[in-house]
Amino acid sequence: MKKEKCECTQSLFDSLCNRAGFGDLKPDDRSGGKPLQRQAVWHVMREQGVKFQEIAKQSHRTHGTVIVGVKRFKDFLSIRL
Repeated sequence: MKKEKCECTQSLFDSLCNRAGFGDLKPDDRSGGKPLQRQAVWHVMREQGVKFQEIAKQSHRTHGTVIVGVKRFKDFLSIRL
């Protein structure tokens, strides 16, 4: 009998990606809207108080990449609002 993956064992990053309908954003894929989607998830995680190191670990990126991504997304929101 095959066990279904329990959502409680998923990382917060995976959970937010699935909830938003983005799918798997971990691969190094810069096509389409994936970078913006990734930045949006990082922004939400940061708003919830998750440290940059933990966000980077869960999304298979460096913490520097996450810091720049969150900053870019904040800038994007300030222009769009």
